[in-house]
Amino acid sequence: MGRGDARSAGDGRGRGGRGAGGRGHDPRREPPAHPTSVPLAMWDLEQCDPKACSGRKLYRQNALRILKLQEPFGGVVLTPNATEILSPADADLVRQYGAAVVDCSWKELEAVPWSKMKMGAPRLLPFLVAGNPVNYGRAYKLNCAEALAGALAIVGLVEDARQVMAYFNWGESFLDINAALFEGYQRCSSSAEVEAFQTEYVAQQAKESEDKKHVSLEDALESGVPLNVKRGRLKNKKWQRAGSDEEEEEEEVEEEEEMADEQMSEEKEEN
Repeated sequence: MGRGDARSAGDGRGRGGRGAGGRGHDPRREPPAHPTSVPLAMWDLEQCDPKACSGRKLYRQNALRILKLQEPFGGVVLTPNATEILSPADADLVRQYGAAVVDCSWKELEAVPWSKMKMGAPRLLPFLVAGNPVNYGRAYKLNCAEALAGALAIVGLVEDARQVMAYFNWGESFLDINAALFEGYQRCSSSAEVEAFQTEYVAQQAKESEDKKHVSLEDALESGVPLNVKRGRLKNKKWQRAGSDEEEEEEEVEEEEEMADEQMSEEKEEN
């Protein structure tokens, strides 16, 4: 055992009783606060801000390891240059070898040395919606942590996905907004079924969105509210529906005008 091994074995018991907060403390040696049941990894091509990178945050928390460029990874690799969509059929592969992600910029894909990366099973993620604050609600705009959590959830490792997202205060929202998608993907048995489900889901969402717009327009027209009037100006106004209410109001106005004319005529005669 060398000097370095001796120091590692004696953490917290060295000179002066130095504990976890001492000068010799190395946070990378600590077990992760939310360990997953499968290994996670990332190729970092340093095309993004390391301070803002969710994958780098997982690495700082010892939740995944950084792969060297030519280091092989035998598990599922989430990468934009894949041709096959991830599905529950990849579950055994993930359980045995884990999942990895390629952290690169979409704007610099041509500069990525794909041929140097030895990927066991390159996969594309199906349709998912981002929950991170930067791209919240945008399809496919996932960060590294969301990509890994999404992959884990799709192959049935939901608890592992929650553990990955637990490092982020917005993490639960990613799982919530994609809950229906995860349930649907988990029922599939192949990439072809996953692709069919996502196509059907997207089409259904588009139809519901159009229906909502149609209903909203009909409601606005029936209410009699001018479409170009701002909401703030409507607070102190009561808009009447077309029909008998408007006719009765017009008759009342006409009667009041007639009474006023008669009163003026009487006053002239008296004078």
